[in-house]
Amino acid sequence: MKKTANKQKIAQHAAYSRKNSVRNNCIPLFIHKEKEWEKKKYKQPPKMPCKDYHIPKLNVHSSEYIERYVQHRVKKWEKKNPCPIKLDGIQQDLFEKEFLNPWKQRRIDAEKQARTFVISVYGQFSLVGRFKISDDKYEEKEIKVLKDIDGSTVKYGGINHCSNNTNIVKLAFNTINAYKKTRANLISATLKDNYNKQGRIVLPELSVAA
Repeated sequence: MKKTANKQKIAQHAAYSRKNSVRNNCIPLFIHKEKEWEKKKYKQPPKMPCKDYHIPKLNVHSSEYIERYVQHRVKKWEKKNPCPIKLDGIQQDLFEKEFLNPWKQRRIDAEKQARTFVISVYGQFSLVGRFKISDDKYEEKEIKVLKDIDGSTVKYGGINHCSNNTNIVKLAFNTINAYKKTRANLISATLKDNYNKQGRIVLPELSVAA
């Protein structure tokens, strides 16, 4: 068996060493030749800085995010309930009372409903306490962040117009009364709205003491 194997190797080597021709019927070895385009190394273009294209993420509790979300829901409502007439002047004058005014009122109600939902989910109302440090020195510190679960601030048109029976005002009074028991120098607190533009003064009960 070994002699036969050696003969086969010798014959195979002799066949490959001959010149390529059709007569001797030999199979040449496969030699991979690199092409010119394979030898060239193309330079990759430099990566452009993406600072100009970066879109900053908004805080979900910010006033800007809330306004965008409200307008987004209003636009979705307008797609389902488009304006019944063309606002080109002619139809607007003819059908303003019959079609346009009722549609505008429904749009206002839809925007109010969308704002109530968004503020109840993402709205934050900061309760800031005012503490007495000395006779002529006071310090303000955030006590707690409250949420308007039932949308009372939208219903009544702001935190200053809410009655004392609303949930958010009741929660503010309960929070400041509980905080007064641990901090006797707490004088008052301010319940700011979601946009930090308005504030409602909340006073603790006089009977509550440290």
